[in-house]
Amino acid sequence: MSDDEAKDLIHRGVVDELELTITSDISVSLYSDICWMTDRIAQHIHEICLIISNNARRNDNIINQDVMDRAVRTWMEDSLSSDMATIEAAMNARETKVGRKNQCLYALGQCRNEDFKPGDIEAILKEHFEVGDATLNVSQILSGFADESNPIIRRTPKADAWRFVSPKLKMAIRAKLQKKDDKVVVRG
Repeated sequence: MSDDEAKDLIHRGVVDELELTITSDISVSLYSDICWMTDRIAQHIHEICLIISNNARRNDNIINQDVMDRAVRTWMEDSLSSDMATIEAAMNARETKVGRKNQCLYALGQCRNEDFKPGDIEAILKEHFEVGDATLNVSQILSGFADESNPIIRRTPKADAWRFVSPKLKMAIRAKLQKKDDKVVVRG
């Protein structure tokens, strides 16, 4: 679904039907954050909005940042726990100087295309991280993600690009990984 359709679905359910109040400090970010984390997939929008709504009912029908944060944590634990475990298994095993695999995972989460090429991920890496003139080896890292015992991505039928094995893996990356500074990715 499009961004506008997803935002309309959220608004109709949460505001029009349930008559919940969204505080002004998160009124804009609530819609975009839900769309981003759920990749605009209706089932997942419904799941997270149900949790938000239940939390808001216990908060005098008000959705604020605390209600949203608790709902996101609950949604991740309930719906994405196995996907988060897959992502964590693919991350750098220990603290590394650069953590390029973690940066690539973060970049995969930022990618808006269903199918992507190493050049797409490299462009996102350069946009979000200070990489200088380093050789990034994105193609090799993507191949490694596909060769894991629980792969995150796979080649497309034409073998000219990659795509996520499941959209939930992208959601887990978006919900779990955060950029700490211009070099480091941490678990949220």
